Amino acid sequence: MGPCAFAYMDINKDFFPSDASSPWSHDYSFQDNEGAELSANIFGEIAGPLSGTLLSAMGNHYSGPNQRKPYQLTDHSKARNVIVVTCPSNASSQLQDLFHNQICMAVAIRDADCKNEQHSQLVVETKEFIRSINTVGKLDALVLSSGLIASLYKKRNINVEPEPNVTSSGSSSTKLTDQPLQQKAATVQLGAHYDPTLLKDYGGPVFAQKYAKLLQQDWTDEQRNLIPPWDYYEKLQLGTLIVANVNFKVFVSNSCTRSYSMRKMYTAVINSLKVLAPSYLEGVPLSLPCVPSQKLKCAAISALDDLCGSAQSSSLEKKVENENSGDSIMSDCEEQVP
Repeated sequence: MGPCAFAYMDINKDFFPSDASSPWSHDYSFQDNEGAELSANIFGEIAGPLSGTLLSAMGNHYSGPNQRKPYQLTDHSKARNVIVVTCPSNASSQLQDLFHNQICMAVAIRDADCKNEQHSQLVVETKEFIRSINTVGKLDALVLSSGLIASLYKKRNINVEPEPNVTSSGSSSTKLTDQPLQQKAATVQLGAHYDPTLLKDYGGPVFAQKYAKLLQQDWTDEQRNLIPPWDYYEKLQLGTLIVANVNFKVFVSNSCTRSYSMRKMYTAVINSLKVLAPSYLEGVPLSLPCVPSQKLKCAAISALDDLCGSAQSSSLEKKVENENSGDSIMSDCEEQVP
């Protein structure tokens, strides 16, 4: 199937931990046989929010138990979107086997680490990028993380007061600035940065960003057009078939439980993503915050859609029932993403 397909890779044969001597002492990633950071293609069908997919202004940020006094999302927060993928609906047996191989490879990464940990008599608490969403006890889904949703993208002159993203009326509610809408959204292209208030669900007491900007991810639709952040929820709905090029990273930290020596979090971080076929299911409405300016914001976003001339492509019925469909997906997985 090609060297970039995660389904056909083997740990300690096609890739290795970047620091095999002590993969439990600090964060680490993986490298291929040529010494470059490992990147692999993973395919699947997007699962819904109930299965863990998070495509929103807040992403995976934890707001805490008290929604009246939430842990706020600031300029320095590291929130990311999360996409959970499962085996495509109506998949052929060949395609089911390929997806199963991806699950097995994710398990193999952890199993290889276990051998080193047992040799060093370490007891490790883990969080992996595989999970069970449809069947009890059976691993059937992969968890993919995006790059940062927003970031401070350049240094500023300390003698000049930077222009904030949003204005605040002294309360915790957030509203759009008076800046013309066409100035708030730059041309959609890789490397572009956008005002976070362009997101439909941006608003409320959890958001305390002042200067951080949305980052344009290398995510494209079925026509290979970039998907801007305000279209993620609609373009990547439950049932959408995708292929993503990812890197694998392991974050090592102290465990909060005395029973464990440390904690390891395994992640698959998306470098780029392509939609192979749009969803055949009716979309779930996005949950919007209750802020006074929400009607204004929705109207502004609607105007932005008209301004950008975003075409609403008709939903295509997606059937993956024969080997031709499987060959198409395998071809996308084989393709080397630059």
